[in-house]
Amino acid sequence: MSRTSSSLNLIPCTATVSLLKAIKLKGEFLYAHSVSVGLMAERIGKALSLSRDSIYVLKTAGLLHDIGKIAVCNRILLKPTTLNAHEWEQVRLHPMVGSKTLKTIPALKEQAEIILYHHIGVNGNSYPANISYKHIPFESKIIKICDIFTALTSERPYKATYPRENALEICKKEVPFQSAQLAEIIYGALISSPLLTVCEAREISFDTDNDK
Repeated sequence: MSRTSSSLNLIPCTATVSLLKAIKLKGEFLYAHSVSVGLMAERIGKALSLSRDSIYVLKTAGLLHDIGKIAVCNRILLKPTTLNAHEWEQVRLHPMVGSKTLKTIPALKEQAEIILYHHIGVNGNSYPANISYKHIPFESKIIKICDIFTALTSERPYKATYPRENALEICKKEVPFQSAQLAEIIYGALISSPLLTVCEAREISFDTDNDK
């Protein structure tokens, strides 16, 4: 029996569910990662006592943050060795491609802005937008930290899995927050979030009977 996210009372809209189905068809690892990031972002939003609408936007942005990778071939996405310059260029386009995709859907315009900036870093190694880390939306930082933590701690055929504590230390360096109190809440929610295996993510469905 498949599990459902309806118990979270933050059910994605029909457009989001359709895009998630496309991600699932693209590949199990990408789908598992997307679901994990979305649910982790939701958990952080609740820990921060954000409004229901804000948590909904965070969750759906997390679920769809990698929608642009549908345009990247699996040979590149699953390559076990270092990407060459051309391959890396293709991957770096995914935030822009994803953002443009979501902008065509009125219900997902906020999420489009968030995912555009989820690869902006503090060290200047950012893509694709030319903007400094301090100017990106707060929500983009939440998606970024969930993305990094999930990627580091999840199983992949091309990399080793990081222990949670090591992954958290990397996240603190990559996604800093000026407020110590805010950082404590976010990092605490992050490290306590359950991690989904590919099999577990595959069993999660998103009911659209009560679309937002």
